[in-house]
Amino acid sequence: MASSKGLIFERIYYSYYKPLYFFTVELLGDAQDAQDVVAETFVKYYQRQERFMEEQHAKAFLFMTARHAALNSIRNRKNHEAKADAVARELTSDNNSFFDKLVLTELIRQIAAEVDKLPEMQRKVFISAYFDGKTTEEIALELGINAESVYNNKKRALNKLRLVFKDSDIALFICFFKLFWLN
Repeated sequence: MASSKGLIFERIYYSYYKPLYFFTVELLGDAQDAQDVVAETFVKYYQRQERFMEEQHAKAFLFMTARHAALNSIRNRKNHEAKADAVARELTSDNNSFFDKLVLTELIRQIAAEVDKLPEMQRKVFISAYFDGKTTEEIALELGINAESVYNNKKRALNKLRLVFKDSDIALFICFFKLFWLN
């Protein structure tokens, strides 16, 4: 035999499912989203049903819960649409900053991979000069070498990297040249 709690829930469910569903469809404008909200609402009601001594209280809870869930769904949808619109604007903008960032990120990844292949002193000088932004004097002091050695190691590293990127994609070479060679 079914419990009285189960019978009360079943009666409330069959009495209010359709009105709650239509109410939620009107708020959301989407049948699937409305079904989801109504299902979540009844789960919440089921978890709290012993708190409601009168059917009117249960009805008020159901409609208020569904209303809040629908408004949250609308808010989430708007946030999602706003983010999607922002990405779409970025992708189609004239300034192409999204693609510039993407290309720059890929370039830096490739440069870092090639820098890792340099001899140790050239690698340390290159990283200090171009990634850390240190001056020749700072690098010399840090590595315990003279300024002329810093200059020579930097020049050798740039020449090796230039040769690597010269044989690669021309756009990649131009980016490398602009970033490091013209400094």
